[in-house]
Amino acid sequence: MRLLKYKANKFRSVKGTDWIETDQWTCFVGVNESGKTNLLLPLWKFNPADNSTKIDLLLDYPRDEYSKIDENRGERKAEFSIEVFFELTDDELSKKVKQKFKSDVADDLENKWTDLFAKLQ
Repeated sequence: MRLLKYKANKFRSVKGTDWIETDQWTCFVGVNESGKTNLLLPLWKFNPADNSTKIDLLLDYPRDEYSKIDENRGERKAEFSIEVFFELTDDELSKKVKQKFKSDVADDLENKWTDLFAKLQ
């Protein structure tokens, strides 16, 4: 599985981004305090190793947005802090399909997928 792109929304100093494309090597360049870390932290918190690295709405939500929550009776509309787009290899896709469906159904779907893919090429 490979991360192709992601975008961050209302995470600390980041109000929202367009899709940020990634490659094997991706570099963020900017002056101090320009938000480079706040573009990387949502990725780290997307799949946390433990509870201490999960997204914390109090700490990670933009401070200047707090008043909007108060205006809405303390409720915040559901918004994603991060959206990610992955590319799966054929093997990974087959495993996911087989996990989701029974093995014989998955094999049949995989054969149909392979046939369809061959026709498109």
